[in-house]
Amino acid sequence: MAISGTMKNRKKPPAGPVLLFDIGATNLRLALTSSKTALGEVIELPTPRRFDDLIQIFRTLRGTLAPGRRIGRIVGGIAGQMDSTGNKLIVTTNISPDWLNRPFGATLNKIFNAPVNIQNDVALGALGEAAYGAGRGERIVAFLMLGTGYGGCRIVDQRIDDSTRGFEPGKQRMIINGHKAVTIGSQVSGRGVTERFKKLPREIHDVRIWRGISETFGYSVVNAILMWSPDVVVLGGSMFKNPGILLPTVQQVVDKNLSEFPTRPRIVLGELGDKFGLYGALALARSARK
Repeated sequence: MAISGTMKNRKKPPAGPVLLFDIGATNLRLALTSSKTALGEVIELPTPRRFDDLIQIFRTLRGTLAPGRRIGRIVGGIAGQMDSTGNKLIVTTNISPDWLNRPFGATLNKIFNAPVNIQNDVALGALGEAAYGAGRGERIVAFLMLGTGYGGCRIVDQRIDDSTRGFEPGKQRMIINGHKAVTIGSQVSGRGVTERFKKLPREIHDVRIWRGISETFGYSVVNAILMWSPDVVVLGGSMFKNPGILLPTVQQVVDKNLSEFPTRPRIVLGELGDKFGLYGALALARSARK
């Protein structure tokens, strides 16, 4: 959702550079660019726990990144759900609760006097991979983000698909090994794996464990394909690093369970790394300028 800045002059000034940001549980990434395809220099900082400290970062950037220049637009992603106006963070599991129900969008609008558009970080990551990364050239892209948590989004024609509350593939409940239904995120996300095995994912080197996790994740990929009918499934997040999810095992589960389909979507790793959210913000800013 966008929050529009006020314009004091009737004549519209030339569009200024776009400020892009991506706020995750651990890191805050920012970039200022006038390009339609390149981010330029990326600034990476630890994500502050206090909302006031976050706002101070943006106030400081206003004077250092573009002194004397007008910022044309601000677009970014945040790990959580914004309210219907795109102003306040109302739901989050990874960001400090000190940020909840604070006027983030309106405050940025006041600091920069520019339109502000804030989206869910995974949705922007999906858009980034669809526009600039592993999903480019495809019409329907399913993006599954498996890191600390499990998120995802569908992109259609390089546009974040419509939804009422966002997409939550990690919250789908599945019967695991004949036992009661549990959420898929509790079984395959970084947080879920840590709770199950009492070790961080990077500390697990038993290939049998990873094969089991990969098979379980594979069933959720099958569900995503059946529900979203994509041309390509793009996978991103820390759980695909080594040690991590085994892609051949995921592919085997998909092939076995979708064998009646003559064609199946490609399943590929994302290409943009930690910058996929910034690239998604760039794609969203580019579409807003048209």
